[in-house]
Amino acid sequence: MINIGEIIAKTRKEKALTQEQLSEVFGVSVAAVSKWETGAAYPDITLLPKIAEFFDISVDRLLGYDMSKAELNIDERLKKRTIYYRIISAKRRLRIWQTSLINIRTT
Repeated sequence: MINIGEIIAKTRKEKALTQEQLSEVFGVSVAAVSKWETGAAYPDITLLPKIAEFFDISVDRLLGYDMSKAELNIDERLKKRTIYYRIISAKRRLRIWQTSLINIRTT
């Protein structure tokens, strides 16, 4: 899993910016940017939308949240739930069928 510091460092380098330039944009020290990138500290939560906008990425992407994985997890859970409900439904149908047979035999 990619962390926020790796994303900041990678995106900063892609935009050919120095840590000093980035620190000036956000009004923080160069040491703060360095700590973000090494994972020693995180940006203030109020800066996250500004950083994401500056880099033209979503806050989700900045935080390392991968929507495709989330969608896969949702799809997988839906498949499991569908299978579960099919099994439950089959068991109910079997009980109804068994009850019907019992009723036929007793009449």
